[in-house]
Amino acid sequence: MSAVAFILEDEPIIALDIEDLLLQFGCSDAKVFSTADQALRWLDSNTPDFAIIDPLLKDGYCTTVAALLSERSVPFIVYSGNNAAELTSEFRMGIMVLKPAAPDELLDVVKSILG
Repeated sequence: MSAVAFILEDEPIIALDIEDLLLQFGCSDAKVFSTADQALRWLDSNTPDFAIIDPLLKDGYCTTVAALLSERSVPFIVYSGNNAAELTSEFRMGIMVLKPAAPDELLDVVKSILG
């Protein structure tokens, strides 16, 4: 599979686990970012095939990232410990997966968005 994954997660262990899971699944690359600013800089000149984002990072909510992904029709998973009702409309364009999720559960959602 030649899919490029975009991971936005500020907890290093969780980010590494997701990256490893996606690379084992067969993604050709997994771009990992811990802040919305880093992510937006990469998105200035790149578009991933899909994304997994934690909406609340240490530098605040990444609503701009979610809006940009939606604008570009990039499917994304909102991987969060927060209830979906607490999230703004930018995040509702993604598929909600509550933390902690089993690796198989996360991969099932990835498979569904990749078709």
